[in-house]
Order: sequence, then structure tokens, then C-alpha cells
Amino acid sequence: MTFLSVDQYRVSQINIILLRTVAAVAALLAVTVCLLPWLIHSNSQGVIYVAPNGSDWNSGTTAKSPLKHIQIAVDLAKPGDRVILLPGRYVERVHLRTNGTKQKPIILEAETGGTVTIDWKDEQLFAHRAEWKPEGNGIYSINTSYPIYRISHQGEMLFRLNWGSVEDLRKLILLPNAYSAFLYQNGRCYVWLSGRREPSKEKLTTHKRVPDPREWGEFRSSNVWIEADHIIVRGLNLEYGIGSSIRIWDGENISIEQCAFSGATYGVWASRGLKPAQNLTLNHCIYHNYPQYEWSIDWLPWNQIYAYYSASSLISANDDGTVVESCMAVHCGDGLQISSKDEPTIQIRVTENWISDCTDDAIEFDGPARNIMVSENIISDAHNSLGLSPVSKGPVLIENNLFLHPTPNQTTGALFKLLSSWKGSTIQNVTVKNNYFWGNWLCWWNETPVHNLVVQQNIFFIKKKHEQPWPPGVIEKENDYIVIQNRENSTHDLQAEIDHLNHDLNSSSRSSYFRELLQHRINEKPGPAWWSFNKQAPTQRLNHLRQELQQKP
Repeated sequence: MTFLSVDQYRVSQINIILLRTVAAVAALLAVTVCLLPWLIHSNSQGVIYVAPNGSDWNSGTTAKSPLKHIQIAVDLAKPGDRVILLPGRYVERVHLRTNGTKQKPIILEAETGGTVTIDWKDEQLFAHRAEWKPEGNGIYSINTSYPIYRISHQGEMLFRLNWGSVEDLRKLILLPNAYSAFLYQNGRCYVWLSGRREPSKEKLTTHKRVPDPREWGEFRSSNVWIEADHIIVRGLNLEYGIGSSIRIWDGENISIEQCAFSGATYGVWASRGLKPAQNLTLNHCIYHNYPQYEWSIDWLPWNQIYAYYSASSLISANDDGTVVESCMAVHCGDGLQISSKDEPTIQIRVTENWISDCTDDAIEFDGPARNIMVSENIISDAHNSLGLSPVSKGPVLIENNLFLHPTPNQTTGALFKLLSSWKGSTIQNVTVKNNYFWGNWLCWWNETPVHNLVVQQNIFFIKKKHEQPWPPGVIEKENDYIVIQNRENSTHDLQAEIDHLNHDLNSSSRSSYFRELLQHRINEKPGPAWWSFNKQAPTQRLNHLRQELQQKP
């Protein structure tokens, strides 16, 4: 055993103290550096910058010293602060928890609209892997470590067979004009690409792991999850949120502006939250699930798409103060799911939107639907224009809108859907006044009771009408009905149908107002200002319709 002298012992103790002091200082320095953004912003209000190439060790106070992660920035933000995202891609799921105030909302925005993408993509999961196994008929399968809900290829979503077997998938892809499709089952993903291309040689995009759906198929997954009041979200491109692009779970007085949503069931999901999402404004936004509408006109029957994609919508909302204006919904199931709770003071407004290419209802009102006003919108090429099935309370006012349906092979849709499978449901207190309709079937209805549904002073250009056009309970007066005669090539030629629509739009003495409304909607162009209608695939077909309607006959 070695014994230390007194001096040696003292030196060793001093060394230990010094080492401990250095370690403590180093730890304090590390904590200080990590907390630097919080310390800098603790007594200030203003701007917090974020960039994909930033660093969370930066201050975030200037564009030259941005943070890297949006989540850190929004956790720092206080009432009145702006979190500015510099151009680029952010692979995050952002959770907003800090309240703003009416005078000082918290703002999350792109420095330049459309230059920021927030997504939850995984572009490597399927990349050039040797594990792909051929299953016949051009189908290949591969094991995955978590369930797959969405896949895209070259900008198009693959049709997802939500349930069924490989044999069911095989039946789908053997139909004429089949689009790319997939099935996830028991830890294995089965993929078929149109043209029988091999997945191992293509770039497939899917999502990172997300929570499994809960009851009612609800996904607790979104690009931006809001549990705060007085929030503004602006100028963002949100992709692969899976459940929703923006989920309002516990927030009110939310404004969402100039945003694009894709790769999610809903663009904005504000219903079934922890508390009412009162005073929600959705302005100049766009949602799409491209190429959903093309599945219906080229490949699958309506009921097949409805079974898997009835809910793919710009918004689901039902609270007081909801406003949806100057937005676009394309390649979706229900364009808008707008109803209300059973509270007589609720006010909801839907105005100046363009809703197109819907495989189900352009606007679905299922529920009480109290005090909803729908005005000056354009509805084009939806399976059903107005899903009033049911409106159990009302009142709903539908006034000064254009409903235009030139797609020649969309033969099963209707302008009005007045039917419900809900036991004891009623459709009542709806006014449809001074609208222009050009389309296929006038109305579908069954034994669902109808009370006080007023259809007044509308112009109807229709191809098909039952001998009894309306169910009992509809109050019908002062409408113009013009039957669209069968025309040569009209069942096959989209351009011919658009030309007929343009002609008919000018043939009525009452149609000048609607022509002016159409031109105003076209010139004002709903959706984000930064969205390119002619370059972005989801709106190219609609852009053609816009351009043709803009030309006066």
C-alpha cells in the first residue's frame, strides 16, 4: 500500500476540485449554448428565423443566423412574434402550443409564399432494394417495418386498397386504363405501377412512421398540430401529413392563408377536437389528392372509389365563425365537409371558392348545418354538387353560385342529393336561390322527409330529369328549366361539351349576371397566389376549363 504525503494529498485534492470546476463550467457552458435562443428571446418580441441549413446553436434573430428546426422556433415564440421560414424543405411535424392574443397573434409563415415545404416524406424506404418480390401480373411486394398509408410516384398518388387481398388488388389492376395502386397487409406492401414498371427501378415516395389510426379511422398525424389560440399560418406547402396537413385540436381564432395541402386525408381538420375551433378562417388555400378524379373518369366506378376515398377534403369544420373563402379543392372526395353543431348562434360562410373534380359531394352538409351561407362559388365536375343529406336543422342559404359539369363521361352524378341512410333524419330549412346549374341529373332523392326546401329563381340546364323532379316538401318556383339535347360526340368529347356549356351560358336572358360572376372568379383566381395552375399537374385539367370559359363565344 502506498501512502501519500501531506503535500501530495493536498495537491491531489486541489486537482480534483479543479477537475470538478472545469466539468461544471463545461456543463454550464453547454446548457447555456443550448439555451442560447431562449435566453436571447426571453425579453424580446419580434422575428425568429429558421432555415434548413441553420443551426439550433444560432440565435435565430437574423436571416444570417437562423435556427434549424421549426419546433424550437415555435416553442420560443411569444405573442406578437413571427416565425419566418427561409426557403427549402423541412422534414418535421410541428406542434404549436403557445397562445397568441387577439392583438398579438403568433405567426408561422414562409419568407416567400410557396418556397417552403414541410413534409413527413421518406424517399429511401423503397429505394433500389433487392428485397422486392414478384407476385405476378406486374405486382411486387416488400416487407416494411411499419404500416404504409400513402405512396406516390412521379407526382401521382397511388390508389390504396385499404382492405382486401392481393387477389382484390389483382382484379383492380387488370381493369382497362388501370392507374398505379398498392395494398399494405400484415407487414408487407404490395405495389403495382402502371406499365408494369418494377418498383426497384423507380423512385417511390412514402411517409415516415406515423401513429396508427384510432377509432373512426382518425389519424393523430399532421404536418402542423395546433393546440393554441390566435395563430396565423401563411404561405406553406404541406405534404404527407397523412391524417391532415393542419389539425386544430385545441385552438380558436386560427387563420390559415396561402397554403397548399397534399398527401393527407384533410387539408384542415377542425372537427372532433378537444374544444370548438371557433373563428377559423381558411383563405386562398388549395387541397388535392391528384389524380383521384382521373381514377373515376378513366378507370374505376364511383362506388369503388367512394369505398376508399370518400373522405379526402380541403376542410372538415363545424364551429361558429368558420369562413372558407377564395380557396380551391381539386381531386378530392368531398370538396368541403361543412356542417355545424346544434347551436342556433353559429354562423358559417363559404364564399368565392372554386371546387372541382370531386368523386363525391362538392359540399357535404351532413348534420345540423345551422346558419351556413354558400355564395359566389364555382362548382365544376363533382359527382354530386350539393350533398344535402341530411340537413337536420338549418337554415342553409345557397345563393349566386355556378354549378358547371361538362365532363362527358361523368354520367352518374347529380346536382342535388336529397337522400340519407340515417335513421330518422330530415332535410329541412334550405334555400337554393338565384344559381346557375349546367349538368347531368337534376336530383336524386328517396323517402327521406324534406321540409321547407325552397328552390327559387335558378337556371337549370340539365340532361336528365325524373318525371317527378323533386321529392314532396320542396317548394319550387320561378325557375328556368332547359333540357340539354343529346348532341353528336357530346358523350366523348370534353371540348365539345365545354363549347356547349359556353354557348348555353349566354343563351338565357338571365345569364349575364352569371357570366360576369364567372369572369370575376376566373380573373381573381382562388387558391394561393404562388400556385401555378398551368404547370402543376393537379390543376392542369381545371386550368384548361378556366381558359376555355374565359373565351367569350
